[in-house]
Amino acid sequence: MKKITIIGLSAALVSILIFASLAMARGGGPGFQGGPRDQGCPVFSGMTEEQQQEVLGLIRSHREEIYPKMQLMIARGAELNALLATDGPDSAELERIRGEMSSLNQEIFEARLNQRIELNRKYGIQSGKGMFGERKGSAGFERRSGRDCPRFAR
Repeated sequence: MKKITIIGLSAALVSILIFASLAMARGGGPGFQGGPRDQGCPVFSGMTEEQQQEVLGLIRSHREEIYPKMQLMIARGAELNALLATDGPDSAELERIRGEMSSLNQEIFEARLNQRIELNRKYGIQSGKGMFGERKGSAGFERRSGRDCPRFAR
């Protein structure tokens, strides 16, 4: 009986290892379905290297502008949740936090809209053609393109 249990467990272990190695060798990788990842960014087609760097600089400066506001928004959300978790939260405090979050949300939206307008005016980059239009993301860049796209710039 002991020998049959050992053989059964060994067979189960070997089959698990085989299936795991097959799953890892499937080839999904960085590009979806194992396809090439760095096909170039369609946003940059027809742009000089200088223009590409200007676009990336504009996106970086936009991120530097909105990230502190986004972090503050997250902090206020946590503060609101903590206040709501207490017994009998202060209505004035809830209203203050709600108003602050609302104004932060408006500032973030306006900054994003201004960036989209500026990218369109200066470089002809259109955004917002997602959903059922062209197959592009929310920033107008094709999702299947590589990390050299402005959406992924750091």
